[in-house]
Amino acid sequence: SQQSASYQFQTIISARSILKMVITLLNTNQTMVRDSIIYGLSCVNINIYKILLETISTLRTAWEYEVQQKMINNGNARLKIEVSHVLASTSKYISDKSIYTDEWILQELVSFIKTLINFLLMEKVQEDYEYQKLRRYFCVLLENFYLGLKKSVDHQDLLSFEARVSCFQF
Repeated sequence: SQQSASYQFQTIISARSILKMVITLLNTNQTMVRDSIIYGLSCVNINIYKILLETISTLRTAWEYEVQQKMINNGNARLKIEVSHVLASTSKYISDKSIYTDEWILQELVSFIKTLINFLLMEKVQEDYEYQKLRRYFCVLLENFYLGLKKSVDHQDLLSFEARVSCFQF
């Protein structure tokens, strides 16, 4: 028991390794654990925001594949909802100059928003009440992303008016 505890301690060497371990726990059935993780990740420091997005990007890639195949993995439904919850909660950072001037972060958020739009446009998702929270978190993320882009002179083309309107076709 003590040996396994020291092994885990040795593997936690960076924020990235902690985030990788914690984000996978968002799929748990234990509500208190899941809520605690969301609360903790929602309080992440702005300096770690990019690492959070890097960690989530691997999940987004898998979700893009699901959308392209037009299949829904109900086993990952909670994970999609809770990761979106974390992104919605941390999206307040997008209004910070260090974030809205970072090209990689903006492109990653655009990719995540596009993936969510395509997922929410799927007929089975539109009919399933379970994804109602996902829609709400998506709206918060989109609103904060737009407000951050309004502060940036260089990146206002990332989310045109037509793109914003198309976000609410579901």
